[in-house]
Amino acid sequence: MKKLKNISLFVIIPLIIFACSQPFENSKTNNLIYAYNGYDSTGVKIVTGWLELNVEDSSAVCGSWQFYGFADAEQIGPQQGKGKLAGTIEDSKIYLDLNPDFRDNNVLLVSRFNKSKLSGEWMWVGFPGVINSGTFAAVH
Repeated sequence: MKKLKNISLFVIIPLIIFACSQPFENSKTNNLIYAYNGYDSTGVKIVTGWLELNVEDSSAVCGSWQFYGFADAEQIGPQQGKGKLAGTIEDSKIYLDLNPDFRDNNVLLVSRFNKSKLSGEWMWVGFPGVINSGTFAAVH
């Protein structure tokens, strides 16, 4: 199961990068701002902040984020500070990469897509696979 999860991550990351590198044509942008909280695997809050998503008709997602960490960066990876994000929406699920310009050291968010609330799993991913993970909730 872990091997399948690692393989699927290496398929999702290039799709996310490709989606936001393409120009958006004839689409209406929907800007969504979410209050974000991230939790470790035991349910302790480790990150808070906001996400701004620009959702396009093409199912591509771009945007930005700004998070403040309560935990050591060695535990949560590069999800402190601010940056741009990129992602896709497929089969009612949203896949977001908080570090789309990185080839390693990525933080990925996976959730059911709902304009009012996102909740799912965050994963800190490197070349060896998933380094750490937890859950998150984001409310519009």
